[in-house]
Amino acid sequence: MQVQPTSAQVESLQTLLLPLHGPYLIVPQSTVVEIAPFPKLTAGSSTDAAAWLLGMFEWRDQKVPLISFESLSGVATVAAPAAKPHIAVLYTLQDRPEFEYYAIALTAIPKPALLIPQASPPVRKQATMK
Repeated sequence: MQVQPTSAQVESLQTLLLPLHGPYLIVPQSTVVEIAPFPKLTAGSSTDAAAWLLGMFEWRDQKVPLISFESLSGVATVAAPAAKPHIAVLYTLQDRPEFEYYAIALTAIPKPALLIPQASPPVRKQATMK
């Protein structure tokens, strides 16, 4: 039996605000492996590839898909890679042997934020990066 923490037990959650074209994407800090400069893509989107797939790149001897979260979620169209100076490499949420990681194209360096239950929007305090 798994016990789910109540809001009284969860005091806060360290997050990163990933800057996209438009709103930020809030993710738990523990899901982000690395923030890196925009990579050279080894394979770009083809006519049969999904519009949100910007391409693939080599990272730590693995092929990693780079996605446009804006395009995937339908918020905006894909921007040119030159307008996205950084990427966030994240762990996949499912056990997928072909991809352990994926990356999201960013418009700037992410900002740490402390998410406090029943506080909206997130309270931006200095969160220590571990």
